[in-house]
Amino acid sequence: MTPKIRGAILNPNFVPDARVRRRTPVYTLIRSLPLRTILAAQAPALAASWLIAELFYKFHSFTLELAAFLATWFVIDGALSFAFRFFKQRKTGDSQA
Repeated sequence: MTPKIRGAILNPNFVPDARVRRRTPVYTLIRSLPLRTILAAQAPALAASWLIAELFYKFHSFTLELAAFLATWFVIDGALSFAFRFFKQRKTGDSQA
């Protein structure tokens, strides 16, 4: 019987089996989406974040710059997702009226 990943919460000495580790939700999510979909959804936010990080983030610390880059990517992706949903709702709402 293969142990479940939830066992790590109850037992601090729990080491998951390699077969269980391969089926983690993030890996499954990435594998289930086509590459084209991932690139179409994330490429604009990734490119903008990278440009901002290269031009403005000079913390002289890899960790701080990486954290700032990831935070920027998160914010830009959220803003783009909100904008796309807003305009899509507005477009479908106008055609129904």
